[in-house]
Amino acid sequence: MSKINFCIALFFFSLAWNCLAQGVSGYVFDNATKMPLSGASVYFEGSTLGAISNDEGYFNIETTKSINSNLIISYLGYQDRIISQPKTPLKVLLLPALESLNEVVIRSGSMFSREEMLAVFRNQFLGKTRAGRACEIQNEEDIYLAYDPKAHRLVAETDQPIIVINAYLGYEIRFTLYDFRIDYTRNSLSSGSIVQTYYAGTTFYKDLDPDRRLYLNRRYRAYKGSILELMRVIATDDWAKKPYEIYSGRFQVDPHAVFKVKDTLGMKWVRQTEKITVYYNRKQQSVMQPKQSFTIDGYGSFYPPTAIAFGGVLGNQRLGDALPLDYGLDTINSDKP
Repeated sequence: MSKINFCIALFFFSLAWNCLAQGVSGYVFDNATKMPLSGASVYFEGSTLGAISNDEGYFNIETTKSINSNLIISYLGYQDRIISQPKTPLKVLLLPALESLNEVVIRSGSMFSREEMLAVFRNQFLGKTRAGRACEIQNEEDIYLAYDPKAHRLVAETDQPIIVINAYLGYEIRFTLYDFRIDYTRNSLSSGSIVQTYYAGTTFYKDLDPDRRLYLNRRYRAYKGSILELMRVIATDDWAKKPYEIYSGRFQVDPHAVFKVKDTLGMKWVRQTEKITVYYNRKQQSVMQPKQSFTIDGYGSFYPPTAIAFGGVLGNQRLGDALPLDYGLDTINSDKP
């Protein structure tokens, strides 16, 4: 029997489940001087919805739909501010950034070279699919890597957002890394020794060319059978129209027997009753191992991200395969991009 590695990727690490925002505006200031900060990045986590503050520190983000993602305010040299219940108008005060992590990580040493660890980081962070291989990290020098031989664990930290160009799907991704670790069965960097890959952070997507047909087609193909589509199917009970099959062991089961769904606070509360195998188009095979109940919002993001461990095809999806939360909302029921 082949071994299945599980991945928990908290792309949408900081969702706010008790608020629904539809557009937000406000000002960004230095906490000490109260001077406006021009050029601050303000965005809804995991989406393409964002703005840059002007000379007066003012920003405005307009949305056509309600969104319950946290609002992230980021500025070079300052700590990120995460607001879970943004109420317009906002007055945001930013604090100076904490001391750099560089010396802390390098002092720990490692039994592997930086080049070896960086290669593993790329594979597990970006993925090894066509989209993942097409991604390029613009600031790898800002990533600090170390291996803990006692825990058989590779860890990565950075005090700067990781900037990724996804040349396959046509996005620039700004990823603020909060945690990254790969656990192994032994002191090794071999993919066959991986027990679990875990990383958490916030993402903001910039569309490099929203009208380019090549990107639109590739994004559509990436969406089909993805975690984002699957969560939307669970939330909307759209099983009859989608080519998903659910198996418990060797037997096919009714999705409604596995996913117990209830309405709660404008979202869906979901309890997965057992470990299952999910087939998409009768060939794409994935495993969903439940850890706890979770909620799904109108965009298809689920919380907490640790509620499910994915294996197989979905477990191998990484940042390179990910799409923004607001992808395809106007064409979700279309058979074409």
